[in-house]
Amino acid sequence: MNEIFDIQRLGKLFVYEVTNYLPRFFKSLIIASGVLVAVWLLSLVATVDIMDYGREELINSLYFFMLLLSPYIIYKDMNNRKKGYMYAMIPASTLEKLISMLLVCCTVVPAVVYLSLTLTDVVLYVFSQLGVGTFENIAFSHPFYAVSDSMSWFDNVIGVLCSVTTAMMFNSIFRKNKIFKTVLFNITVIFSISIIAILVYNVISPEFVERISNWFGDLFYSFSVEQIESMAIWIMRLSYLVWIAVTLGITYYRIKKVNY
Repeated sequence: MNEIFDIQRLGKLFVYEVTNYLPRFFKSLIIASGVLVAVWLLSLVATVDIMDYGREELINSLYFFMLLLSPYIIYKDMNNRKKGYMYAMIPASTLEKLISMLLVCCTVVPAVVYLSLTLTDVVLYVFSQLGVGTFENIAFSHPFYAVSDSMSWFDNVIGVLCSVTTAMMFNSIFRKNKIFKTVLFNITVIFSISIIAILVYNVISPEFVERISNWFGDLFYSFSVEQIESMAIWIMRLSYLVWIAVTLGITYYRIKKVNY
């Protein structure tokens, strides 16, 4: 049997993780649906119809937030010093574990979150048709809407995939307080980049800044607006794909090299 990849072994691992790890996520689904119900109840007593005004935005935000949390919840023990050995002892290769994790977080989780929130919204819609609330339609119309409804379906998918694989990476790096450390790390990086950018801007001469600005201006003026928009989209897509590859590579390395 191939020690690196075997489709039957991957299938068994995927089924094992869905049946044993995914139930950890169900409590979070109940909480997300509970938030939707709580806001609906609040809208019944408020003077402004909160639920109908921002219902789609709320559901899409909950959807996206749950996708980001899923690796931290489902695979929370993968690098735990006391419990992680159980994950390490699963008879599967590192590549198979990475693929199975990706499949669970990027196919199964979106489906169950979408189903949970949609069913909750349908129930609330039925109540509104019975005279409780004023819903005019079902809000949650399709998955991956959480990124942007102005982007293409492909761009939405790779945007969500980029976010989920980033969460997978940080979940594999940090051992405790994973979500807090992820947020703190990103804030620190953004703050550091901002400080460096300000320092660099203050050090370089105004003539150099003006020369660079003129060069970019001449470059952009040589293209049409449509060409610039197309280049920006493809640069964004390429950066997403590169980052997805980086996050998966780091996650693979962490699964393979983690010590307990």
